Amino acid sequence: MINSCFNIDNNGDDDQIQYNIIALGNSGVGKTCIFNRLSKDIFSENNVTTIGYDSFIYYIKYKEKKYKLTLNDPSGQEQFKSITKNFLRKNDGVLFIYDISSQDLFYGLESWYELYKNENNEVIGLLIGNKIDLERKVNIEEAKKFAEEMD
Repeated sequence: MINSCFNIDNNGDDDQIQYNIIALGNSGVGKTCIFNRLSKDIFSENNVTTIGYDSFIYYIKYKEKKYKLTLNDPSGQEQFKSITKNFLRKNDGVLFIYDISSQDLFYGLESWYELYKNENNEVIGLLIGNKIDLERKVNIEEAKKFAEEMD
């Protein structure tokens, strides 16, 4: 399933720059929720767990350039890691997403990082702490340390 958001008038314009971005993190950290918010400007507390793989298309204009972002949303469940592995080489960057209210989900990021790094020599990524409205169990210093250790 592909969801789209047209933040700029695309008009079939072929001069846009295209990037594929994948979101990695354990099931329940809010990857799909982030992409739904970005692409459709909606928030739902009742998201269904992604089974397999989903993609969202997002167009944006920045500094007079047009960008098409394909936001790839694989399942965060352990049994789907082999499917996710097949898609890792096709991405230009990665979002490592964790739930700030869960130490266990935060520590799960290390295995996602290793999985990504094994398929891509250079990791161009961003660490995102999600669910900021909940009680924080992962402090900012821990997250910064993880980001520094993983480059």
